[in-house]
Order: sequence, then C-alpha cells, then structure tokens
Amino acid sequence: MLDIKKLENICAIIIIVAFFLPWVSLGFISFSGYDLPNLASFVNSFDAAFSENGESSGSANSLYAVYLIPLLSISILFMEYLGKESKKLCLTAGTLNVVGFLYILIFETEGDIGMMGIGIWITVLASIVMLLAATGFLKINSKT
Repeated sequence: MLDIKKLENICAIIIIVAFFLPWVSLGFISFSGYDLPNLASFVNSFDAAFSENGESSGSANSLYAVYLIPLLSISILFMEYLGKESKKLCLTAGTLNVVGFLYILIFETEGDIGMMGIGIWITVLASIVMLLAATGFLKINSKT
C-alpha cells in the first residue's frame, strides 16, 4: 500500500506534476520538461536547414535523459506500493535531479536563470527535500 503521508512519496508526486509545468519560459512561449527533447530536435533541424553543409551542430539525443526524472519518481511510488524499500531509489532520483540542474545552470546557461520556468524550480526543490527526507534529516511528525 502506498503511504501518501511519507515525505519521499509526496516529493515524487510533486516531481511528476512539475515535469509537465513550464521548465523553459521565453516570455511569449514556454516548454515543459516533457517538451524539451522535441524542442531540441526542432532547433537542430532548423540549424541544419540554415548551415552551409546541411548538418546540425548539436545533438538532441542526450536531452531524452530528461525523461528519467518522472520515470524515477514513478519507480519510487511503485516500489512503495509494492512495500519494498525505496531509499536508494530516492537518493538516486534526488541526486540525479540536483546534479543535472547544477550542470545545466553552470555549463549550459552560464548562470543565467532568467529563462527557467516554475516547473524546474519546483522539481529541484522537491528533489532537495526528497534527498533530505531519504537521508533522515527531514521527517513528518504524525500523531496517528
């Protein structure tokens, strides 16, 4: 049975919902985490159309790794539903999300956070809370 009051499960649900919220906001248009690989494919094909040799300069295939974010969260909920230990999976999911965000922040955007949407911030915050809960630093007090 899935314990909905467990902090790791709450964070996993929040991460799944935040994956479909805007991650990249360009003012007039925004893209969710679900849309990012398709957006990169479009940009690469546009780049190839206007390049001299007809080839794109980048690869969008690495962006499909973003689908690990909701898949790991769904796996956490599934393991909890089966009654199995999910602490290692919570640590893996939280670490992957935070490290991935820091990599994008430092190397890809060079610290420019202006185009990051609410979805990515909620994902990172829920991932940090998940890490703290999985390591035992955060707990929910229940009086039942």
